Amino acid sequence: GLRGLDVTVLDGTGEVGGEVRHGLHEYIYNYADAPVTLSWGDGEEAVLAANDSAYVRPMIGHRFSCVPGAGDGHLAVVRVPGAMSDAAINEYAAFATDGRGRVAGEDRKWF
Repeated sequence: GLRGLDVTVLDGTGEVGGEVRHGLHEYIYNYADAPVTLSWGDGEEAVLAANDSAYVRPMIGHRFSCVPGAGDGHLAVVRVPGAMSDAAINEYAAFATDGRGRVAGEDRKWF
């Protein structure tokens, strides 16, 4: 279930890329000279300079963008599965969004 990616974040538009969300632990390493901005959650962000790294928890939406004028960014991204199987994540995705909070909070049978 290990997945490795070489991600190029293109400079020039100044726009933030589309959101990525998945059920894997994600480790990110910036191996280029150009800094890359990592955005997540409700407006949180961090700039990954050359040789910086970051970790993103499963199911956290995040996106990458270039610092304008710095050139293309290059990231090595490794995604590692956790304790939840793909089947459990797919079942969770089918739940109504207003009831998903109950998944981690309930610990007894309701019937």
